[in-house]
Amino acid sequence: MNHRINHCVLAVSLLLAPSLAGCKSPEGMAPPAQGKPAPSEAKDVTRVLNKNPKHIVRIEGRVPDSLEIVLDAAYMTESEDSACFKLPEALTEPGLSYQVDELDIVRSKGRYTAQLVLDKYLPGPCNWILWRVNAGIRQADKPDEEMDVVEQVIQARSFYHDEYDASGCSLSPRSGDHRRCPIEQNSLDTPVIVPCKVQSFENFPDSAPSFMCPAIVSTKNDFKRVHRIKRGQKVVVIDFYDLDKERDPTE
Repeated sequence: MNHRINHCVLAVSLLLAPSLAGCKSPEGMAPPAQGKPAPSEAKDVTRVLNKNPKHIVRIEGRVPDSLEIVLDAAYMTESEDSACFKLPEALTEPGLSYQVDELDIVRSKGRYTAQLVLDKYLPGPCNWILWRVNAGIRQADKPDEEMDVVEQVIQARSFYHDEYDASGCSLSPRSGDHRRCPIEQNSLDTPVIVPCKVQSFENFPDSAPSFMCPAIVSTKNDFKRVHRIKRGQKVVVIDFYDLDKERDPTE
């Protein structure tokens, strides 16, 4: 049985990221001799596992037995070098390469824990960084259903770009939406909430009910949807709710 999140959604979301700079020609290349093209400079741009990681965060929270969850960490290259735009054994989109790793989750008595390694890969020539963590959720009694994907329950790019921390919000400062951010997204005092529910739509009576996370029936719009990692933070809380069986925590 395939427990992985559908990565098509992730690919689209990565394309919406702040654009990376254009390709650059390798520097230091000798001019062509006698009209022949110069050979490309040999580079080792292999993704290398970090054997001594230092930035490790524990993800924990509550999850009812009625929900099955998956957490996927997406790592990406952040480089202007065209040699990094398409790497062997990496997922690729124009201008970037990325790797998605499923986190190991331990569940017990309505709680779960998972370990997130921010520096899982050495930066190397392509500057590998952790981009985000996505969650996949489905009903436990329907294992054949596709998981509903909640993008960016954890946002990590600001970990490497301090200017993103100024607003206290994960939304783009260019959009102006950061001025409306209702909850300080770096705070450890407020958990991320993922409310789920099987929903029907009055305007589409012929449509089958859909399992959705976050549930659009939640009464408040200012609950915390994403946590932005800051240096020194060791624990992030993400709570999952099944609103078909539990009270809405946003009320």
